Amino acid sequence: MKNKIYKIIVGIFFILVSFNFVLADNENTKDTTAPVIFLTGSENVSLNVGDEYVDNGATATDDIDGDITKNITSYSTVDTSVVGNYSVTYSVSDKAGNIATQVIRNIIVNNIIVTPPAPVYYDISVKDNCTVVDTDGVSHIFPVENSENKFLGICALVSAKEANYINSFELVNDPSMGLYLKNINDTVLGQSEYWALWLNGEFAICGVGCLPVAVDDKLDLVLTDWMTSAEITKILLRINFLENTPIIPPAPSGSNGGSSSTTLDKKFSIPNALAFLSSNQKSDGSFGAQLYTDWVAIALSTQSNSNIKSNLVSYLKSNPLNSSVATDNERRAMALMALGVNPYNGTDVNYIKKIIDSFDGVQFGDDSLVNDDIFALIVLSKAGYSSSDDIIKRNIDFIISEQSPDGSWGSVDMTAAAIEALYNYKRVSGVFDSISRGFKYIKDHQLPNGGFTNSSSTSWAIQALILEGGTYSIEINNALEYLSSLQQSDGGVDDVLSSISSRIWTTSYAIPAVNKLSWSDILNEFDRPEEIISTNKNLESNDNIIIQTEESTLKKEEVESIESKTDKTSLLPIRKNKEVKKILVQKDMPEKENSKEGIASNNLENNSLSASVALSGVGDINNGSILLSIFTKIKVLFKWLWVHLGF
Repeated sequence: MKNKIYKIIVGIFFILVSFNFVLADNENTKDTTAPVIFLTGSENVSLNVGDEYVDNGATATDDIDGDITKNITSYSTVDTSVVGNYSVTYSVSDKAGNIATQVIRNIIVNNIIVTPPAPVYYDISVKDNCTVVDTDGVSHIFPVENSENKFLGICALVSAKEANYINSFELVNDPSMGLYLKNINDTVLGQSEYWALWLNGEFAICGVGCLPVAVDDKLDLVLTDWMTSAEITKILLRINFLENTPIIPPAPSGSNGGSSSTTLDKKFSIPNALAFLSSNQKSDGSFGAQLYTDWVAIALSTQSNSNIKSNLVSYLKSNPLNSSVATDNERRAMALMALGVNPYNGTDVNYIKKIIDSFDGVQFGDDSLVNDDIFALIVLSKAGYSSSDDIIKRNIDFIISEQSPDGSWGSVDMTAAAIEALYNYKRVSGVFDSISRGFKYIKDHQLPNGGFTNSSSTSWAIQALILEGGTYSIEINNALEYLSSLQQSDGGVDDVLSSISSRIWTTSYAIPAVNKLSWSDILNEFDRPEEIISTNKNLESNDNIIIQTEESTLKKEEVESIESKTDKTSLLPIRKNKEVKKILVQKDMPEKENSKEGIASNNLENNSLSASVALSGVGDINNGSILLSIFTKIKVLFKWLWVHLGF
């Protein structure tokens, strides 16, 4: 009995001693190590005022708790609306209360100086006479007897309207002030707003009716608030050339414009016109400004003078046009297509892309103009686009919607251009009626001398009228006689006192008209480039295949090849005219590798932090591990007593 009591006392003693050892051991293993924070992204970030700041965050790891990123708190002082230095501070602590060293990201908000884009001026020609009507319906003819110059700002305003750079203007004849410009484009004016007139950067010395203008003058029409001097909107015009009205011999008795054929014997000489252009070609192959060079290219397209044409082609290829104005890109595309140069890839600039990029869903380029929409349709019709393309349908609808009740698009020349643009789409709803009214407008505006206001409008009118075959043969012949009367002894068109640039321009217009060629006849056709497939940069999968994209380009055939080699492939969305991102095909991992066991195993083998990471999420490691350790050691002790003390 005593022996048993002795054994019990000794056993209890051992239990108490072991329990103390366990407590001491766990006290020695208490968590005292702080977690560590790691920034995601750069430590220093530089922004400009007004930029949006998106924080990249941070990650945190603890030796016991594992990944504790979700416990991070951050404090930000960033205000991108104000220049200055800011910071984002990240903090975290583990379950044992150990606080990590704070990590700070520095954000600098800089002030930026935005350089405004250069103003875009519309080039116009100014005639030496014009007629305007005031708000009372009274006509005024300029220049008047006491005008200082026959080329005036008022006629520049008329030219801007004829070119569709402005839609309308309103003139008031005040008893005390005389004729003055009250409004442009039917703008709703505030009580303190008016249209100010500036010439070459200075406030005009007189009103629009007496203001003399010259070549290269810049005329700014600025809607201004006279109380605050705020400039609300601007219309910018540049005088490109001055057009003198030619002296036309009187028409023979019985001649009345388009009603009968004239009997003038003079014929237009194409060889003389080409000689005139050739004599004015620059050594680099151009004809001065890009504007004139492009129109000469269109005029020379069907001619056999290879020397002029080859030099011109070389110039156009080596001097691409870098412009944000839709009409510039459309004109250059026409010049290249006329000479047989591909507008997509024949030069360093893809002019068709620039034209397409100017489309806003309804119309091309400037939404206050229609000429850029007309010439876009002319170009795209020869660049692989058809009435089945939505962009063409929308453009046609817009052009028709801009036609005036009188059948015009503001002037004879733009009406002729619109007819040329729409003519190949006569089967589209509304087009036939539209061009029919346009033809009537042109016919009704032919003058007794056979012309249509001036040489340029006459040339474009002829190009439109020839589309109807012999329907307008009398009108065409009379117009050709008028053009012939304007050709001078040097071969150029219009008065020799006019600038060489303007005569190069008008001569270039006349040559296709005399040859009875429309722009559709002149421009070569080009196919749209082969369409390629585009994939979004994302990840899609099905039961067997994962398809991932990378930043490189694949042809459509390569995608199809990959598709044919895989059993079940979920291809990414396809879009036209975009790059195809490289597709990587990756088999699914075996089922075990996708399991939690497999993931934990991979982490343990490949990651020095895998143990803590693998155990995180299983349970409360910090608190549970102490109880587990005590229970395990007591269990071992009792097992020893049971065996050695005979229990």
